[in-house]
This record gives sequence, C-alpha cells and structure tokens, in this order.
Amino acid sequence: YVLRSEEEYKTFSYWRPSSHDTLSSADNPLIPLKIGDEEYLQVSNYFYLTIPKQIGGKVVNQIVNISRIDHPENSQLCETRLEEVRKRQINSDSTMSWIEIEYKKLLWHGTGDIAPHIIYSTSGAWNLAYSSSQNLWGRGIYFASAAGYSAGYSYNSTSSGTRMMFLAEVVVGNSFPCNENAFIKVPPPGYDSIVGVKTFSIPGLTHNYPSLNYVIYDNARAFPTYLIEWKS
Repeated sequence: YVLRSEEEYKTFSYWRPSSHDTLSSADNPLIPLKIGDEEYLQVSNYFYLTIPKQIGGKVVNQIVNISRIDHPENSQLCETRLEEVRKRQINSDSTMSWIEIEYKKLLWHGTGDIAPHIIYSTSGAWNLAYSSSQNLWGRGIYFASAAGYSAGYSYNSTSSGTRMMFLAEVVVGNSFPCNENAFIKVPPPGYDSIVGVKTFSIPGLTHNYPSLNYVIYDNARAFPTYLIEWKS
C-alpha cells in the first residue's frame, strides 16, 4: 500500500471507466460494482496502494462497497471542459508539448462533513461555494493522488458506521507546481490546475508519505466517478 515509484503511480492514476448500459435512475445514480470484476479490482487496488488493509495481521480497513456514478449531464460537462482545455493547450505557445500532458487523472476526494449524495446527485456536482478561501491553495476543489491523504477528509456515516470518499475523473491539464498560497484564485496563464505536495501519516505506522494534491477552480472540470465506502 506504499507508493514505490512514479511509474507505479501512473499505472493506477487513470483507466477508462466502464460506459456500458446501466440500471441507474435519476433518484439513485449509484451502480454497485461486483466484487472481483476488473473495474472493482482497479479501484480497490488503487485504494489499498496508500491505505493498509491489515496491520500486524489485523484487518484495519475493509472496503464495503464500490459504486460507479451514472450522471450523464455532469459527465458530459467534464468531457466538454476536457476538450476545451486540450484545444487551448494545442493552440498555446507553451514550452511543454501538448502531447506530453496527462489531461485527465483519477484522483481521490474526501467530502468532509458534506454527504456524498449532495455532490453526486446535484447538477454540476462540485460547488466552489463550499470551499474556504483559507485553504492551502485558495478557494478551489482539492484532489489527491493518495487515497490515504483524502481518507483524512472522508465523510463519516453515523448511520452505517462507515467512511466514504470519491475517486473522481479530474481534468488537470497542464498543472502548475506551486508552494502553498491561500491567495491563489486561478492558475497562471497557460496552466489549468495547481499541484503541490503534502505528506500524510497512516495510523499504526511511523512514517509520513507524500501525496500529489491537485486543485481546480472550475466546478465542471471533475466528475465523481466512483464512491468508495469502507469500514475503518
């Protein structure tokens, strides 16, 4: 569960989520994944990459459910933003080749005190109004490469005794590396997101581990693709 190299991270950071016909509805856009299916294993392996399933032979984190979210309107908004970002980079004078840019990543997001259904069932999904201007990189929407980092901001369900967070498709585009700066409102010209490094600890272990944290400043540049529910 400990990230060992950048190349290993890249094998987990993106795949094409399933788009086959579903049985979701407007009232319940969640589609449970079957344990053992390829898509389920991709999400769970990414989750356990930075969250221990066992410590000292004792199970400390157990996935209860993984659901894919079917919300065509929000998904299409995200795809539209992806094409806008890609076209802008292709037509820009950036020193970085647009071919080298990883435009979209699958990243983790904890919703804190906000129940996940408020986000995945709402038109437009995320809302910058919920973000604080005192955050590390200003009023933006924050995502992490490490599930272990976002788990610290996960939603705790008092009714089920479980924790929940999203694995989201995020249009990061050309990311600007930046130290913490609460006054940022948008990325610099030529960039589409902010990226910085933060460390996190894992209960029961002694070391701190790094996480690449991405910040976007446009609600539509991310789609909550999966909802992970687990007991800790």
